[in-house]
Amino acid sequence: QKSDKGWKRCGTKRREARLQMEEEEVSKHNRFQYMNQLELSLKCAICKEFMETPMMLKECFHVYCSICIRRWYQKSDKCPSCSARVKSTNSFINLKPLVPFLQGWQQVKFLSAMGCIATSEKSVCPLCNLQLAEKEELKEHVRDCSGEAPRIPELNDSYTLEKPSEMQSIWFKGMKDMQVRSKLHDLGLRTHGSRQVLEDRYREYAVRRNTAVDMWKQLGYCKKEEVIRREIVREEDSLIRGQKAEVLLGPLLRGSLSQASGNDKQSDDPFQVLIEQARSTMKSRKRPRSASQGSDVATSEQGTHLVAS
Repeated sequence: QKSDKGWKRCGTKRREARLQMEEEEVSKHNRFQYMNQLELSLKCAICKEFMETPMMLKECFHVYCSICIRRWYQKSDKCPSCSARVKSTNSFINLKPLVPFLQGWQQVKFLSAMGCIATSEKSVCPLCNLQLAEKEELKEHVRDCSGEAPRIPELNDSYTLEKPSEMQSIWFKGMKDMQVRSKLHDLGLRTHGSRQVLEDRYREYAVRRNTAVDMWKQLGYCKKEEVIRREIVREEDSLIRGQKAEVLLGPLLRGSLSQASGNDKQSDDPFQVLIEQARSTMKSRKRPRSASQGSDVATSEQGTHLVAS
């Protein structure tokens, strides 16, 4: 009887130890489920990437990248997530305290995963449940599995410590084409294209300039104005050449440029354009006269002959 009781105690202890290990595994799994949910909240709902220069809407407290929400506001005054009405860009709140958390998120995720591995007997990645033979390989795998770090630009020659001035929206309906071109010329932007292209080019530049102001408020430095202008020019050229992978233009300017190039349907070679114009002119001259035109000419000739006689 004593031996039976001893076996029962051993079985109970083993069962308790197994249950405790299972509970620990479940708690680790739940912990990383919560981390995944937290990581999703750090990503912009518009571009699906980690937020860059996070801005919060005053009306509904949803957070987006500065450039994403400013471009969105150009076509809609409603929140992308909940459709709450946004009064103006003054409703955008700069979330500077969130920037350090974004900068250290990858390291937090890596250290949490390594802490779970240190307390576990199995060589299993807690992020993706992949099992490896050695823990050294597992360490390198966890570092890769932690994902890329959020996009926090470093200070270099493309950035400046000077605060740029904010740009205001313009009521284009009260302006003529020459006034719009003059405004773009003063800003150092291209002045060719249709009226819609000119307006969208100004809006894209204004969005990037105001995003630079938001970045300066968070990091103390921002992209230079001449760098912003060069980026817009380079991306416009890439879009015209069909290199869409290199284009980061906003949807308004990208759409107006694509529509303009589709409507023109002209060759890039100026000599080919001249040849096509000459051919269309020759075709218009060789059009046959109608019957009414022929009778009019005949009567006029008869009248001339009578007068002469």
